Amino acid sequence: MRAFRPASFAAMAFGLGLSLLAGTSLSHAQDSSAYGESHQLVVGYPTAFSTLDPAAGGGLRGDLSVIATIYSSLTELDPEGKLVGELATDWTQTSDTSWVFNLRPGVTFSDGTPFDAETVKWNVERLLAPEKPNWIAASVRKIAKVTVLSPTQVEFTTEGPEIELPRRLAGVFFLKKDFDKDHNPAKEAVGTGPYKLVSYNPEAEVVLEANEKFYGKAPGFKHVKLRVVSDAATRINALKSGELDAAGLIAPQDLDQLEQAGTLVVGAKPSTRVQIIRFNTNIKPLDDVRVRQALNYAINKEAITKSIFKGLVEPATRQIITPLHEGYNTDLKAWPYDPQKAKALLAEAGYPEGFDIEIALGQSSYVGAEQAAQIIVAQFAEIGVNATLGVVPRSALEERARTEKAAGLTWFGYADTASIAAETLTYLGSTHFHTIGKIPAGFDEAVAAAKTAKTTEEELGQVKTATQIAADDALAIFLWPLPQTYAYSNKVKWNIRHDDWTLAYEINPAN
Repeated sequence: MRAFRPASFAAMAFGLGLSLLAGTSLSHAQDSSAYGESHQLVVGYPTAFSTLDPAAGGGLRGDLSVIATIYSSLTELDPEGKLVGELATDWTQTSDTSWVFNLRPGVTFSDGTPFDAETVKWNVERLLAPEKPNWIAASVRKIAKVTVLSPTQVEFTTEGPEIELPRRLAGVFFLKKDFDKDHNPAKEAVGTGPYKLVSYNPEAEVVLEANEKFYGKAPGFKHVKLRVVSDAATRINALKSGELDAAGLIAPQDLDQLEQAGTLVVGAKPSTRVQIIRFNTNIKPLDDVRVRQALNYAINKEAITKSIFKGLVEPATRQIITPLHEGYNTDLKAWPYDPQKAKALLAEAGYPEGFDIEIALGQSSYVGAEQAAQIIVAQFAEIGVNATLGVVPRSALEERARTEKAAGLTWFGYADTASIAAETLTYLGSTHFHTIGKIPAGFDEAVAAAKTAKTTEEELGQVKTATQIAADDALAIFLWPLPQTYAYSNKVKWNIRHDDWTLAYEINPAN
């Protein structure tokens, strides 16, 4: 088992004075276990759900957080990013291409069906079967074979060295074997996790109740509702009124009014997700590195982070990973705001009068993005770039971004299930479906070498090479890390994560 070495949070330069405790003691004494039995915990999610199938689940802030509440993985990351066992008790790398996992004995699904090594084998093979597997499957596609050694022991053979496999498996969840033969895993679920499914309405809510057959500690609340609240104002009012017990993705400017309610705990944590604007380099003049550099110089990221994000974040340092990732490149600095330099680069590239370009942004996708995008449009205009902002539903953005008809500029923020630097860097590489156009020489090779490294030192060396190449080539407009803002009732306690998992079983009654 490889030890996790967390990066220094001080390097994030987060002004985290907003961990504000409002009314930290309850207005009257109560028994927390009784509250957990009687009260239905209601957690707000920003977007509609799309599937319960672990082989098809998408975003960490939506589908995967629901899936992880019903199902279990072999390993998981705790709220601070440390790798721990879940369905696996321990694991050993027996060769460069082999890992053996010992499974927790006596685990059953909520219907009483035993969980065993055959279940693991069937699920991984199902996950990797589609010609175009989803991004979870893509992260473990180097698994060449799964061998059942005993009912409680399974071996993974990989195509090459894979020292990060235990972390990658933190995003793989397990259906009951052959469940898809007579059930629809997109809408039905029988899992080994702390909760079991009561009802599923993907546009509105998911209702859960505690799984009495769960192998671990019982969750703090017996009844849970995961409610879709896409509108920010509605989410704020629901938190203030008590309709919601907890929610993340709160706009920083709304934290003060929530704190003043006197019944909520509000604040922010550093996150592992960096906001970027991707380039479609098949569109001129974005194929010219000088133009891409000019657009980075044109944005006053420090002013935006101080105003819209209230100083909770600072500009990203020309990379898509954060100090919370092993391999964060401390040599890289943020692009300075220099509109004169931007104009000079445009003139040098042959565009002294600027050009027209489109920015595509998913509606309600990221905290503060729509306000920040308006400012960026105005700042582009100062260097002669006429940017048209299109705010569309996230599903429409995703569909278009996968094609040659992608906008010149598309706003995204990436995070992977295990917070592995090399995996996050893959999102910028030529193999990713959002990449339209040429990738600089050496980037893909460095990322691939990081993924096949035999030692941590070799892996992180290649990560540093890849981040340097991406910075030199201005492979994206690197904006800022997304702050993990939150608000929750003072009748509960919630250890907010640095990644995007929003897990109901990590919320408990306050003592």
